[in-house]
Amino acid sequence: MTKIIIGSRGSKLARWQTNWVKERLTQARPDLEIAVEIISTEGDTRHDLSPDAFGKEGIFTAELDHALTDRRIDLAVHSLKDLPTKLPPGLIIAAVTERAPIRDLFILRADRARELGLKPGVGPEALEKLPAGTTVGTSSLRRIAQLLRRSSGLKFAALRGNLDTRIRKLSEGQMDALVVAEAGLTRLELSTGDNLVIPLPAAEFLPAAGQGALAIETRENDPAVEIARVLEHPETRARVTAERTAMAALGAGCRVPAGFLAEVRNGRLILNGMVGHPYRPQIINAEASGDPADAEAIGRSLAEMLLQQGAAKILQEARS
Repeated sequence: MTKIIIGSRGSKLARWQTNWVKERLTQARPDLEIAVEIISTEGDTRHDLSPDAFGKEGIFTAELDHALTDRRIDLAVHSLKDLPTKLPPGLIIAAVTERAPIRDLFILRADRARELGLKPGVGPEALEKLPAGTTVGTSSLRRIAQLLRRSSGLKFAALRGNLDTRIRKLSEGQMDALVVAEAGLTRLELSTGDNLVIPLPAAEFLPAAGQGALAIETRENDPAVEIARVLEHPETRARVTAERTAMAALGAGCRVPAGFLAEVRNGRLILNGMVGHPYRPQIINAEASGDPADAEAIGRSLAEMLLQQGAAKILQEARS
């Protein structure tokens, strides 16, 4: 038997993702003996951190990187959107899994939905009916910038905690609404109760780079690379490579108001990107396309288009 150790954060979602990877590796390689080691990251243990600190690169990944480098684990499972675009020397993304749903979901508290006469099945046009001062729980500048385009009177409250904690805070009345990634709710099969769920179309509300995909990280030139590659999904790899290359070329990270969506249509990779101002309704968009094999070049091309439209100034103001 070949023994490997997979490192995981301790959150419910991280454990689910790691167990999903473990099950599929076991199915593909019955000769494997797989153990899971739970590793606490700064983002998990530092409850004194402000929500702004959660844009710091590596806050949910650095300790897993150290465990890989120190050979305490052989693989690390990440939500790709949390993984910095530049990895420590000697580490690589050995596999990118097939993407889960990539949309964001706007969840409006049940009593507020009833007051406004909003019922299940409504689309993002319902956001325009929200009264000025409606409080939305999110710490994502990307989400804030795109929501302001639909409803400029919204107010935003910084929010942290796992998904079930966020839904509980909503139901308790600590905010009127919140925004979460559909992938997490789907994977954990979490109920939103009587609250109204409004799907936000990904074409209008661009997700974070890599949203919905899992990354399997390991050491370069390690036998674990070949083990992980049974989970590789080539189309998803091309899509997220374009998105992450564009984000890196902009000098952007998860704490800046930039969103990306790459899709493969009729054999061509089409990448859309946005940079938006988080304090006023201002958004710039661009699109680039080409052969999926040229995903990095497509990402760089898109970033250049956004920079030519003034993205650098918006990103600088957002950082300050």
